[in-house]
Amino acid sequence: MQKYRFMILLALVAIIATGCAPLFTTPPATTSEAPPSNTIDATFVCPDGTSLDTTFDNTAHTVTVALPDGTVTLPQVESADGGKYSDGTTTFWNKGDEALVEVSGNIVYQNCTTQPAGDTSNAPASNTIEATFVCPDGTSLDTVFDNSAHTVTVTMPQGTVTLPQVESADGAKYSSGTIIFWNKGDEATVEVDGKPVYQNCTTQPAGDSSEAPATDTIEATFVCPDGTSLNTVFDNSAHTVTVTMPQGTVTLPQVESADGARYSSGTITFWNKGDEATVEVDGKPVYQNCTTQPADGTSAAPADTTADDNIIDATFVCPDGTSLDTVFNNNDHTATVALPDGTVTLPQTISADGARYSDGTTTIWNKGNTLMVQVNDETILQDCVAQPAS
Repeated sequence: MQKYRFMILLALVAIIATGCAPLFTTPPATTSEAPPSNTIDATFVCPDGTSLDTTFDNTAHTVTVALPDGTVTLPQVESADGGKYSDGTTTFWNKGDEALVEVSGNIVYQNCTTQPAGDTSNAPASNTIEATFVCPDGTSLDTVFDNSAHTVTVTMPQGTVTLPQVESADGAKYSSGTIIFWNKGDEATVEVDGKPVYQNCTTQPAGDSSEAPATDTIEATFVCPDGTSLNTVFDNSAHTVTVTMPQGTVTLPQVESADGARYSSGTITFWNKGDEATVEVDGKPVYQNCTTQPADGTSAAPADTTADDNIIDATFVCPDGTSLDTVFNNNDHTATVALPDGTVTLPQTISADGARYSDGTTTIWNKGNTLMVQVNDETILQDCVAQPAS
């Protein structure tokens, strides 16, 4: 009996002890589960007054958008320009302080802009940095560094690639194994299979286009072996090429390519590598081995031909009296120039106006009967005029 009394006593003590304990315990004070810096809230207001409340989650790489007909959470997908989030049906684009929404390929909201909220953290672009590197040969590399995903997206003439950051002893290195992008300070290098294809490329100061190509569009004429001319306009901003052929004019978007630049609508494909171009329709070449011509026709290489009509000799005399003996070789698309400090042979490159020959360091421009020489982008001789044949 005493044993049972003792057990009852213990049970009462336990009940009393439990009753004295607080019903709800207060957990230790915590911040949110994810660091605040990894989620960014922003409200975009569209021209029709619609407000899009959004939350960018840089840890999960998603955006949650409160649309008028419901809230969706979209995963981030690869994009050549700005941030793109899509589930295949609904797509949300964000670049800087602007947003656009598509549903089933149709734009439903566009030109929506972020509203000031007294906090600059509302700008979604804080974790991405955009930069343009210009290489000595004039090539522009448009890059987006994503500090949340630790990637860089690089748009090159050959196409657009997104590369993960890898360990590096010096500077920042991004690599897929085949393609490597190096960035140190304001310089960048691109390697393919261990060989540099672009190097000594430097960032451009905001509002300074002194080293950038004079225009975002480049015009070139390719002449095919059968005499067909393909007039083309490369738009480096829209990443397109417009080609005028005997069959008509088409504008093609740039697509990824392992070699050279490729533009395709799916049916028509335009390939460009160096000074050559090929056009395919339904996978079959209709024009190939087409080569660029001087922008203002063969007159860009002054007269005074030799026995070979494709080899043109000319002497240009500059205002300071310097004579430049020049040989234009239209067979291999080069110009050989006897400069005061030595003779150089330069390959022809695409030019928006006149004929341009460059090895990246030395560049000569020829238009009509005039010539200009640049070294390291500095003009050393200009207004040089071709002399009549004696």
